[in-house]
Amino acid sequence: MTIKVAVIGAGAIARRGHLPALKLLEKEGLVELVAIVDIKEDLAKRVSKEFDVQKYYIDYKRMLKVEEPDVAIICTPTPTHFKIAKDCVEYSNLLIEKPLCIKLSEALILRDLAKKNNRRVGEVYNFRYFPSVLKALNRVKRGYLGKLVSIQGIYSTHFPIAWTRSTWLYHERGVLYDGLPHLIDLMLLIGDGRPMRISAFGGDLLEDAGFINHASFAVELDNKVFLTGVNSWLIGVSYVLMALELYGTGGIGYLDVRSDSYREYHGIRTIIHDLFYVKEELINFMRSVISGKFFVGALAHYPILLRQFLMGVEKGGRIPVSIDDSIERLIILEGIVYSIRNKEIADRRVLLEKAEEESLKMG
Repeated sequence: MTIKVAVIGAGAIARRGHLPALKLLEKEGLVELVAIVDIKEDLAKRVSKEFDVQKYYIDYKRMLKVEEPDVAIICTPTPTHFKIAKDCVEYSNLLIEKPLCIKLSEALILRDLAKKNNRRVGEVYNFRYFPSVLKALNRVKRGYLGKLVSIQGIYSTHFPIAWTRSTWLYHERGVLYDGLPHLIDLMLLIGDGRPMRISAFGGDLLEDAGFINHASFAVELDNKVFLTGVNSWLIGVSYVLMALELYGTGGIGYLDVRSDSYREYHGIRTIIHDLFYVKEELINFMRSVISGKFFVGALAHYPILLRQFLMGVEKGGRIPVSIDDSIERLIILEGIVYSIRNKEIADRRVLLEKAEEESLKMG
């Protein structure tokens, strides 16, 4: 059965990630791309023509009633996710760009609405498909690092002004809702636990920006794996720095996600070990440049992500990141914000209770 898909939002992530992948899946007969929606009519019209989509709309509610898509993919700015998803979940299964929404309370409402309407709601996390990430995950699961005890991570990049004129990222929670959700996703994927307590420091280090632009955090999982991380728009690099260090009783793993490389050390580390990895990384780098994958980066993984999500919806199987998974990731984001604001440790139970109360008030 062909799955009818509509894309809501015709911005950069839709044009560079979702739509090229959907056209590939359309050629395979898995998908029928029925409509593109954007509040800017000229953009919706231009993108629909570029990707040979027959219909475009400026009103997603009208599109849902007319086209009746099996899946709607939400690619709009994060602050709009909740309202659009809340309106759509009655009519369609949903795949939402990360982060799912701004607040944990919003995610709880979407979870309940999805259950009520028997809909699947997923979230986009494409960094987990890098070969280096899959290798690291496999090595941890097979016990090559012994018992995993700690993961340290960093996600740092320049201010969004370097790649977009839009200002929607400069809301109060700022940098936390840029690339950090990807780092948290990998930490929970590899750490394989639920966040119980979160502590964080940081905030507006520029003092007059009005939003969080740097944060350091620590998370205790229920399986006693400990996560620590740094997230910043202020570190002096002009590229995305995303890396994790995995510490186990049997060894250490170094995962550089942006460079798609994984190193592992056991016992004594010598320059011979480093030279071996440098040779391997140079070969992989040249291959990725020749194939063009280096220049595409994480966008290259949209076809497999979309295929897995759509097949999960069609067959009633598991989807890559469910709304319950998304809630675990939002607990950490909400916990970081809470800890920075209140200068105290955020507890899972307290965060969920506050979110439940807020969701009831929101109706």
